[in-house]
Amino acid sequence: MSLTTHLSLVSPDRNALLDVVEGAEAAFLEYGLAPDIGGVQAIAGAPATSDGTIRATDEDALPDHFSSELLVEIDRFDADSVHYAAIRGLPVVERVVREEVQGRSAVVIQSSKQTGAGPKYRVYRYDAIEEAYETVSKAGE
Repeated sequence: MSLTTHLSLVSPDRNALLDVVEGAEAAFLEYGLAPDIGGVQAIAGAPATSDGTIRATDEDALPDHFSSELLVEIDRFDADSVHYAAIRGLPVVERVVREEVQGRSAVVIQSSKQTGAGPKYRVYRYDAIEEAYETVSKAGE
């Protein structure tokens, strides 16, 4: 069984997200990788609930695979809308994006892998001081 990694890149800043996606495309080309890269799309969210949970509008619902930890990171943006892009490919795409692409502090990443034992995921936030992505949370490992 071939293992596929699904990266969800989320940001309130469309331009920052586009920069990361374009940087990823260039890095994949350099390494001879050809993952499936989805276009950047807007997700309009309704105001957060009293417990800080984001609610999405019916027509622009947040994807089901967003973990509760990723939703916490989205809530930290304190924005009325966020933008989303997906990258699917071999497990190495996660490492290429984290290590070879200039990160943006306005972009968070969730890496999901579906295994026989259930889903595994990690959520990353870019640390501008360290100039690297830091793991915010992980599950299923």
